[in-house]
Amino acid sequence: MARNVGIDEIRRRKRARMKTLLGLTSFEQKEEHTPELMLKWSENNRDLYKVINSLKSNYRDVIILRAIKELSVPETADILHWNENKVRITYHRALKVLKDKREDIKYER
Repeated sequence: MARNVGIDEIRRRKRARMKTLLGLTSFEQKEEHTPELMLKWSENNRDLYKVINSLKSNYRDVIILRAIKELSVPETADILHWNENKVRITYHRALKVLKDKREDIKYER
């Protein structure tokens, strides 16, 4: 049981890191809710969703299910009618493409 608790904690931290990387951190975690902060958060989310929508459909679907809706690999595989290995590989590739595209947008500004 302790092993499973440890594994769950590692997964939770990994999801939190991924959300931070993608800019999906919860707005409620912010201490101050200044108008400037709210505007910046809104702009970041708009940019993120714009980039997600520009991905090819397989990447977009797996990002939405795994990163945004936080579904497990087996759940995602069941919804997409893929095997679990394909979900893992596609998710990894999609995150890489998403990160590259977000960096491109940052450099354009």
